[in-house]
Amino acid sequence: MCIRDRDKTVCKAEDVTALAFRRRGEETARFHLNADNGTWLSGDGAPAPEATGKALDGIRSLLENFQAAGVAAYDAKRPDRYGFDDPFLVVEIETRTVLGKKIVVGGKCEGGRFVDGPATDYVLIITPEQAQDLAAPLPPAQKGEKLRKRPGARPKRAAR
Repeated sequence: MCIRDRDKTVCKAEDVTALAFRRRGEETARFHLNADNGTWLSGDGAPAPEATGKALDGIRSLLENFQAAGVAAYDAKRPDRYGFDDPFLVVEIETRTVLGKKIVVGGKCEGGRFVDGPATDYVLIITPEQAQDLAAPLPPAQKGEKLRKRPGARPKRAAR
């Protein structure tokens, strides 16, 4: 693996046992894996719907080696520039050995959304599909969010 590939690692989490999802303005949805039969249970202990369980299995697989599409910045000195001050989505991850891993999905940007994860000190960009996959266990999001420009991006020139 070259340095560029390692730069885009959002998360490496094996043996995920629980996931919690919090989207802006909504309550946290919690799920944990039933070790006896491999099914997902909601926070109240009820079995998760089949579609939700499949989405959670997909997220669990993604988190084993979650790679971003690109690097937006090599530091996040101003979290508000990337939407981390009011994130679109926060995913809390528990594994058999580690508690408290967190992925923060920020504002929309060209190419997807800004993201910060436990395996990086950089501001990364995930594709719209990756963001959608992470939010799949939740009901559809509200529309109307504005696109954030990459810091340092030059404005597009008007056609002559």
